[in-house]
Amino acid sequence: VGLGVGRRVGVVMMMVVLSGALVEAGKDSCFVYLVTVPRGVDNAPDHSHPIWDYIGDLKISLAYLNLNFNQEFQYPIVIFHDGLVASTMETIRAAARESGPLIQFEKIEFDWPASLATPQLRDGHQLDGSTCTGKPWHLNYLHMNRFFSLTMFQHPVLKPFKRYARIDTDLFFIFRMRTDMFEKMETEGRSFVYWNDVMEPEGCVYGLESAIEVYLRESGMDLIDSLDVRAGYHGCFGMGNLEFFRSEKYLKFAEYLNELDGIYEHRWADQVIYRLAMTIFGEEADGRVGRWPELKRHLQHNKKYPSDLCSVVPEHRTCQETYWQMAKGKRMRPIHGGAYKHVYFPLKEDELDDDSKAETFLDVELEL
Repeated sequence: VGLGVGRRVGVVMMMVVLSGALVEAGKDSCFVYLVTVPRGVDNAPDHSHPIWDYIGDLKISLAYLNLNFNQEFQYPIVIFHDGLVASTMETIRAAARESGPLIQFEKIEFDWPASLATPQLRDGHQLDGSTCTGKPWHLNYLHMNRFFSLTMFQHPVLKPFKRYARIDTDLFFIFRMRTDMFEKMETEGRSFVYWNDVMEPEGCVYGLESAIEVYLRESGMDLIDSLDVRAGYHGCFGMGNLEFFRSEKYLKFAEYLNELDGIYEHRWADQVIYRLAMTIFGEEADGRVGRWPELKRHLQHNKKYPSDLCSVVPEHRTCQETYWQMAKGKRMRPIHGGAYKHVYFPLKEDELDDDSKAETFLDVELEL
């Protein structure tokens, strides 16, 4: 059931009854993850951005979230997904340790904005965000920006909550947090909290500045000379007040941007859309946006696995000797280091023996 402003938008959503665990938690705030299941890499262009092991990283992220925050504060965790099977959900729940019973899984089906709803409307458009960095992005990554900028806020599973903290699967709470983040956010009266500023490349915001000018004029609002459409809040972590994000003014703004195709053609990012909204609607000027740089001590994003991974998540595949023996045996090499070292592509021809055949290997759970 879509809850859009004037038309059906975003994702096909399933009406749900909250699990007893979430209701009994008695909390008005929750953590939010989104995990998509990569089907493989065979059809990915050679120069595309890599497909990550979202499920594997999610398990690590949940284990560290539990260890360094949620074991003490016990907030519900909503995991949106596009096709996990029951057995995979159980391994994810187990990875969360004491926080496992607080998890609510919600299946979603990504779809297109109305302007791109049919193959005919999409024909002739290059909908891979490749103007952003010169490389195409896989479709679910682009759908993710649409989900986090608009349709997540319309999902009924979040209706009981006043605040949320969105965490990317490759974000890890590596240091114990003694303060209740949600209480701190409420005490400070924040509409949004983030930990780091980012500046997008020009190719990631093509057409966005003119789109904002049109929106402001048509809404009878003054133009903002100092507005920089490249500036964003680092999107891997963010906390939001759902009263603001469910407001008519925000949803109208977000739907307007979603209907302009920029998310798919240029990878307009949710982290930029948030900052634009906070600026346009006066939340930044009124002090309702909080930048908490101290979070840098607690959070680690996508550069590498935590150094104590094998003591916190000893069952993880990279802690097993057989994993590296298998990878070496298949003549595989990592795309790049760090937290993505588990994603492997074949060695190049000149790196192989003449009689060798490389296999493509993506170590993720593909059962759907």
